[in-house]
Amino acid sequence: MKFSRTLHLCIFMIVGAMAAGAQTKLTFSAISSPAAILYSALSSSAGTGSVTVLNKTTSSASYYFTCKTDITSRTAAYGSNSIAYHVYKSGVTPYATILPWSSSLTYNDVLYGTVARNASATQYYDVVVDAGLWVPAGTYTGTLEFELDKGSPGQNNLQASKATSITIQVEPTIGLALLTAGTSYTSGALSANLDFGTLAAGNTQTVNAVVRSNAPWSLSVTATSGGYLKYTAGSGEVFQIPYSLYFNGGSSPTSLSTGSATLLSNQSWTSSGDQSYQLKFVIGNFDIVDPGTYSDAITVQLTAN
Repeated sequence: MKFSRTLHLCIFMIVGAMAAGAQTKLTFSAISSPAAILYSALSSSAGTGSVTVLNKTTSSASYYFTCKTDITSRTAAYGSNSIAYHVYKSGVTPYATILPWSSSLTYNDVLYGTVARNASATQYYDVVVDAGLWVPAGTYTGTLEFELDKGSPGQNNLQASKATSITIQVEPTIGLALLTAGTSYTSGALSANLDFGTLAAGNTQTVNAVVRSNAPWSLSVTATSGGYLKYTAGSGEVFQIPYSLYFNGGSSPTSLSTGSATLLSNQSWTSSGDQSYQLKFVIGNFDIVDPGTYSDAITVQLTAN
């Protein structure tokens, strides 16, 4: 009797067992926006946000972030109004703008680094609003989008993209300057000295009150001596010479008898830019007075409503 045995050989093919759970792409794991940026036109303002990459591939990897939002579209809106902002690499001086992707990018144009396997890395960006943007007060919002690429700047190896919101709170801001006719607005020009020379009835001096504002405003004037130039002689006797204030080409003088007067009230913001108003002071008739230096202090006040 013959016996036979049959050997069955089973071969199991396990493919990629060592790479179980590994990914081929980097993960754009998080993006944070700056806290609401409080902005006044008198100075620049900034906020800081972040972007985070997670590496679940099989080895460390180089990466870079670009700002997909085009430079000309980096704006936030409030109704029909808009305000522009910059997106810079955080902590870099001078400022380095984060650009959209292109094949000509350099390391100066992006947020970049190397991230280890099974690790994450965070990069920071600044949103900066320049000083001097006179737009209506309000809450401006917009969207900012970043892209994550693998490799070196300019290599087209897009991994993912994410967007975040931008909020800019524009505060009511007013600015006033006292200037001679034809002079453009100068911040800090808060005083002017009007010299009539030898006083005589009819002598005239003018100054322009130039207003900047992004909210409704009012303009008023206060005269310390109620419409008189005064001089105190050595004997203690007080001499005075009257003057009148004509506002912005008006034919009738503004009364200063109570010491103060409202020139304009509840004026609306306008996109036309600086608004200039003339203050003309005219010396009135007076009798013989002692020689001396006659003066008064005038305060021009701009108030946000």
